[in-house]
Amino acid sequence: MVNTALDRPYELRKELEGRTCILVSTNSSVNKKLEQSFEIIRRLNADLKAVVAPEHGFFGSKKEGQRVEEAVDQDLGLRLLSWYSEKPSFRDEWLEGVDAVVYDIQDGGVRYHTYLSTLKSALLTCTKKQVRLIVLDRPNPIRGDVLEGNIPKKLSIVCSWYIPVRYGLTPGEFANLVKREQNLKCELKVIKLSGWKRAMWFDETALPWVQISPNTPTLTTCIIYPGTCIFEGTTLSVGRGTTKPFELIGSPWLDAKSVVERFNSLKLPGVKARYVRFLPWYSRYNKRECKGVQLHVLDRNRFQPLRCALHLLKTMLEIHGDKIFEENAEHFDLLLGDDSIRKSLLQGVDVEELVTSWAKELSRYKERIKPILLYR
Repeated sequence: MVNTALDRPYELRKELEGRTCILVSTNSSVNKKLEQSFEIIRRLNADLKAVVAPEHGFFGSKKEGQRVEEAVDQDLGLRLLSWYSEKPSFRDEWLEGVDAVVYDIQDGGVRYHTYLSTLKSALLTCTKKQVRLIVLDRPNPIRGDVLEGNIPKKLSIVCSWYIPVRYGLTPGEFANLVKREQNLKCELKVIKLSGWKRAMWFDETALPWVQISPNTPTLTTCIIYPGTCIFEGTTLSVGRGTTKPFELIGSPWLDAKSVVERFNSLKLPGVKARYVRFLPWYSRYNKRECKGVQLHVLDRNRFQPLRCALHLLKTMLEIHGDKIFEENAEHFDLLLGDDSIRKSLLQGVDVEELVTSWAKELSRYKERIKPILLYR
């Protein structure tokens, strides 16, 4: 059985009693009784000044890319600060008169999530202002012993550090890695999980699942997302505005039947594609019927989401050519850390060659993270 810090409030009390703090969190940060982190902190004789909300806002109600406004929430009695403002950042003035910053966000275990950039900026600002950072650790929902993807050459809000797409760390371990590799003098405290093993999927932890972002409604979404998120950097819909975001990929003009046939002929492990039609109610192709592909994960332990998505993309490029990258190619490059993968695909480089080329850097990454791992 896995317990987070919120399920062991005596651990929190030792760190927070009598302190003035701010909390970086969302309403998905709950304990097993579905009590939220701000509620628990308030009971620990700590002076909670405000809550910092990341992308999507505290309630996860904001769409991707939508600015989050600062406000006082009358229902919760909370001052809500916005990390995802016009220029996403952690602000020095938030830490005036504050003894500690508490970070508690359940992320998806995928490099693209901007929650990692929120944590990194909190770490950098706490270092600068000499304020203690306390990370309440949470599981990596898609296992902490599986790695996949390239190491980015360029950092950005969706590539916060030199880690693979499926990076295999908890939030606390990620903070430890950045602190170590940037040689930061921050007073960092990670309150560890109890009972968590690296080979666990989230649904094996007995923790309640709460939607972690507007388009990450289920664990299945998390499992597929490391791969299909790359289609946001194309002319295709990723199923935003449907009940199956990131499981559906398509457009009104896609020759989806041919795509499905060619993709399934590859017989990739743990996955099969199905021809579908879907109607997004917002985002790309809003209210236009799309012909598309639904990916079905048949064996999550064998499924390799990024490898799968690259094969699917390569199949589409073979059928539709440059039309796939007529828009959003810059975002594709941002997600993958540079333009080399896109250019390789357009030049006809085999996907298996790309995947094999990541082996050395993944091996080096395994060595890099050994000193900061907190769990077996």
